[in-house]
Amino acid sequence: MSTNNSNPSTIPPILIGVIVVLLTSALKNLKEYIHNQVVESKQGAVEIPKEIFESSDISVIDSFVKDEELLKTLNDPSIWTECRDYSETIIGTRWWDGKSEPENVWEILAGKIWSSRPEADGASGFEYWCNILEKDSPLAWHVDRDEHMQNNQGVMRYPTMGAVFYGYPHTFEGGYLETLNAGVTEVNPFELPENSPVPRVKAEYNRLVILNVTKWHRVSPVESGQRYTLAVNVWHGEKPKGV
Repeated sequence: MSTNNSNPSTIPPILIGVIVVLLTSALKNLKEYIHNQVVESKQGAVEIPKEIFESSDISVIDSFVKDEELLKTLNDPSIWTECRDYSETIIGTRWWDGKSEPENVWEILAGKIWSSRPEADGASGFEYWCNILEKDSPLAWHVDRDEHMQNNQGVMRYPTMGAVFYGYPHTFEGGYLETLNAGVTEVNPFELPENSPVPRVKAEYNRLVILNVTKWHRVSPVESGQRYTLAVNVWHGEKPKGV
């Protein structure tokens, strides 16, 4: 009786190489998948209060200026440029006490904006400035405050309320006013997920927007054209430093 002692087949080296490559690739993909799941899980664990996307502190008044002569004056882009240029100097913003006679069109507008609003009762005055934003001049998330006091004393002091007025017949794309119902101690807007449901207001000509400027707000990127704005904040108590 004979016995067949045949050896098991030997795996070709080339096949071993293919198996190693496939296993290495599969292991790499598994590690990336696990990493992504952990990252997504951590991001999903961050709860963002829905209340920050409410817009209860915003009032919008269209066709605010009725005076045709005043509107005609505001149609001159040179006065906006002059106001913007002043705002970009070392002095920055301007001040009107609300009691003396207005010295320029901006103080006239400040009076019209705040004269009948309860937020301005007993105000010490009004801080105002102009912005002209375009594609390469964004305005990121911020809150309005006494910047001089913050920089020199480390103290955060805020205006009572703010207003923005779009008094020039500008033509542009983008540039929405976006707001959050939260201040600096409540949320970091730079950590919000993309496409968050942020309240936004379009900068329509002759539109006035009253808002709580102690809460986060910004202007979304201007895609084309120029966006003209007058901002007027109400202050109570001490006048802001450096104004």
